[in-house]
Amino acid sequence: MELLELHQAKVKASYGGKVNGLIHLIQAGFLVPRGLILSAEINLKLLELLRLDASQHLTDSRHRFLLKEMIQSLESFMDEGKSYIVRSSSFLEDGQDSSFAGQYESINGCQTVDQVLQAIEQCLMTAGSHKVKAYQKNQVSSHHVNNLALLIQEEVGADFSGVSFGVNPVSQKDRLWSLEYVQGGGDPLVSGHHQPFAVSSSWDAPVDLEGQLLDAALLNRLRADTLLISEIMQCPMDIEFCLVGQDLYYVQARPITRFNPRVSKGRWTTANFRDGGVAAQSCPALMASLYQHSWQLALGDFLTHHQLLSADQVEELMLLHYGRPYWNLGIVKTAMEQIPGYVESEFDSELGVAKDYEGKGVVSKFSLKSVVHLIKVAFALNRTSKNWLETAQTRKDKLLSLYHNLEVALNQAQDQAGLEMIWRDLVTKAYLRSETTYFKQVFINTVQLSLKKNRLLKRISQEDFFDLISALGNLSHTQVDRALYQIAQTILSNQLLRKEWESLSIDQLLVKSSEERLDMTLIRQFLADYGYHSKRELYLLEPSFSEDSSFIFDSIQQMVLKPQQPSFEKSDLRHRQELIREEVGSFHYRRLYKDIRFLRDLLWWREEFKDISTRYYHLIRQWTLSLGKCYEEQGLISCAEDLFYLSWQDILAFMDGKLGSDHLTEKAAKNRQYCRIYDKAVVPGDLFETRRGRIQEKESETELQGLAASGGFVTARVRVLTDMNDLGQIEAGEILVTPFTDTGWSPIFSRLSGLVTETGGVLCHASIVAREYGIPTLVCVENACQRLRTGMLVTIDSDQGRLIIEEE
Repeated sequence: MELLELHQAKVKASYGGKVNGLIHLIQAGFLVPRGLILSAEINLKLLELLRLDASQHLTDSRHRFLLKEMIQSLESFMDEGKSYIVRSSSFLEDGQDSSFAGQYESINGCQTVDQVLQAIEQCLMTAGSHKVKAYQKNQVSSHHVNNLALLIQEEVGADFSGVSFGVNPVSQKDRLWSLEYVQGGGDPLVSGHHQPFAVSSSWDAPVDLEGQLLDAALLNRLRADTLLISEIMQCPMDIEFCLVGQDLYYVQARPITRFNPRVSKGRWTTANFRDGGVAAQSCPALMASLYQHSWQLALGDFLTHHQLLSADQVEELMLLHYGRPYWNLGIVKTAMEQIPGYVESEFDSELGVAKDYEGKGVVSKFSLKSVVHLIKVAFALNRTSKNWLETAQTRKDKLLSLYHNLEVALNQAQDQAGLEMIWRDLVTKAYLRSETTYFKQVFINTVQLSLKKNRLLKRISQEDFFDLISALGNLSHTQVDRALYQIAQTILSNQLLRKEWESLSIDQLLVKSSEERLDMTLIRQFLADYGYHSKRELYLLEPSFSEDSSFIFDSIQQMVLKPQQPSFEKSDLRHRQELIREEVGSFHYRRLYKDIRFLRDLLWWREEFKDISTRYYHLIRQWTLSLGKCYEEQGLISCAEDLFYLSWQDILAFMDGKLGSDHLTEKAAKNRQYCRIYDKAVVPGDLFETRRGRIQEKESETELQGLAASGGFVTARVRVLTDMNDLGQIEAGEILVTPFTDTGWSPIFSRLSGLVTETGGVLCHASIVAREYGIPTLVCVENACQRLRTGMLVTIDSDQGRLIIEEE
């Protein structure tokens, strides 16, 4: 049981959250007091020793003999006259889901090996206390195995101690640093016995020194360190420190686990942006500014054109908070109340919005005064929808033609002036045409679902409804999977190629990608046709498949290693239609199917315009990289990627000479830090001015509730994925559990037997594609990635909107 020194260790799951946080700090060059790690594996052995002979303690001679190697490590580590603290470091501690703060024991003042052994024993015994068990029971993460590591750490004689927060956990502001500190050690601060000194300031504003004991240099240093640590950890951090002279020691760093959902005005949400979209993680400034501009134009025009709101009612329709774009849910709901058949609870369910009310919520009201207005609104919406469908093909053809012209122009542009001219036209004209077209299609789909769904569900079940709006046909996103399947079939039919793909690694296959051979020729053609896709299609920092084809090679290899016939469409749709016709009768079925066909057409075109939107984001990435490299070569910016952290307005201001290169670089650095600090933070999906309290389903140990998005029933093993880089781990026939999906993941859908996401709605991309493949799907399953573990056997019962854990 030789113990490893903290400064020699690398991050390891069994070290727990506290130890791993300190290892990250050490690797980043921050001062951390010396320490020895007792991993969870070692502690399990110690617990077994204590259980085998409950009458003896770790300090007894028999146990001391068995622990000889461990005691030697302690003796070598400890210095005479110094004090040491034994601290817990659990798998559950200091994570993004729960902090477990104060639940385990920390015993300080240990000066001898025996005192350390006694403290270790006490910490291990209290890990099973009623207090810890009660805390676990109230936490989602209690479904994980609770392994406990320990840290024996040298105590430093602090002149000041305190806690620094990357973002103020109480404030409504998302760029507000805060600090609390006391003189001496940190116990009085933690226990609440002393009133601490408090500081709060914006990330880049001067610190107010009034009433402070620490000087400006130290406070600015603490703030800079806190923001840098938060940037490294990609989440606002809660950091404990000790100041000894001018030396800053950091003794704990954990993610802030709760963010304030309050805002100063309105109601906002990331619903339908989270499903692989711009709010799936923090959004770089260029992407955020493009989305905000196009959303404001498209939604504002749609609402006023259809008399859902007057021009003076259309306020700001999007804001950036916690690194994510939130759209103005309050304004949109005000508009939706003007639509006949609107039911707030159904609208929220379809988009995955959190409900803070009982029952149906707001329902569009009928009165003598409102009926005429409602009829006018419904007529205008139906007229717009019909005209939109009639002109959709023309819109698509024009956007595709423009896209291909810009693609050709990129290869021909040589100098800075040419790059700037095309980039300007792409962002201010071509992109806006593409994105506002897609957004308007989304708005039309949303309101038409409100107009028609309730009427349909009076005649048919929700399962029948899902069946009838599935199997839409040759969607652009399923064409990717079809093409990959054909490449895999070609490889399987050739013995030599098959042998290579079965035995070589992805890196070895990538080396051969330029060779003149059948499989590589087909892949190059695939990348020419579909290389604009990526694993994160709305994330401008993510390389397209034409830049990095490793995911494509991996997908093909999986199809070769585990051949199976993919189901691109439900084969029994026609049979299902005949059964429904028999149930409702021919007369009602004709009217019902007219509405269904209308919704199917709208859904099909939504996916087509989504695909075109993907193409334009690919163009923006390629043009921005080319322009960035041009600026980098001239020393105007530090690296080409800087442009992704600038708004399109800032870049145009620089082109027009209204913004100098120094200011451009400074803005890029600040925006990059903001983006990185919130990159992996688990932030609220909804923001409220006032909140009555979210309505939650009663939780069960063996059952999770969600929103049915694709009907069906399946029992299979779970694969939990929270990192898109692990997509290759998915085995055929598994149920994928993930926070969100992305349009670029279509190639993996054919491997799945079920899908569970934490976000999304009935009309999100994951739901539409899942219905095309006939995959039972639940969306909006809260905390699914924490509640479920890879390997669990579960049943998805989409018709009941539930997931049942059959086997842990």
